[in-house]
Amino acid sequence: MPVPARKRGRPSASQAYVDAFLAELAETGAVAIAAERAGLHRSTLYALSVGILARQIAGGPGVMQAPPSDDEPLSRNTVIDIQNRLAKLGLYKDESDGLLGPKTRSALRLFQQQTSLPADGHPSAETVQRLQSR
Repeated sequence: MPVPARKRGRPSASQAYVDAFLAELAETGAVAIAAERAGLHRSTLYALSVGILARQIAGGPGVMQAPPSDDEPLSRNTVIDIQNRLAKLGLYKDESDGLLGPKTRSALRLFQQQTSLPADGHPSAETVQRLQSR
């Protein structure tokens, strides 16, 4: 059975949510953050995720974002410095080991939220710069 085309004119409320989600996803690259910012309920996020997956299985495009142009690998010493700075701010409570694991990323997300950066847990150049200036 063919799927009926959407009526022209004003987008539906659900289409507005999808558009907002995809815009946030393009900006942040993180599904959970995009869903939260777009105001999606978990069940809507699930349905949207299934639809995106079905589109990919059928050979359609996936949801991808190119890595940032200023994205460079971090040295172990830089990660240790990041962990120490996050610990001084009370955001990181583990041993500074130089590994960018889930606890470090969680602390980075908290820092990014506090400084109005995209809270994706990725140590972007801007995140590291703001952290070092504190």
